[in-house]
Amino acid sequence: LPAQLQHFLKRIFVPIIGVVYVAMIGWAGFVATRELIESGEVSIGTVQFLLWPILAILPLGCLLLVFALLQTIFSSLKNGGQLNKHKLPPTE
Repeated sequence: LPAQLQHFLKRIFVPIIGVVYVAMIGWAGFVATRELIESGEVSIGTVQFLLWPILAILPLGCLLLVFALLQTIFSSLKNGGQLNKHKLPPTE
């Protein structure tokens, strides 16, 4: 593939696909968390605790990952497709 197309796929297209995928997982986690809150389901055992706070970590993590991916996309668009304005020196 041409270098410009490779660059576009790496810096723009793949993060967009990631945003869609992670957002869908986050939405499913949000729906499951909401259902646990409404049902008040607790763990099985001698010490019972609510399950929704544990499950709520999934949509929160997905939200943070979506923000990071969006930052990568916008940063790449702003800098002409480069993640950093400064190029790294060649490695020996």
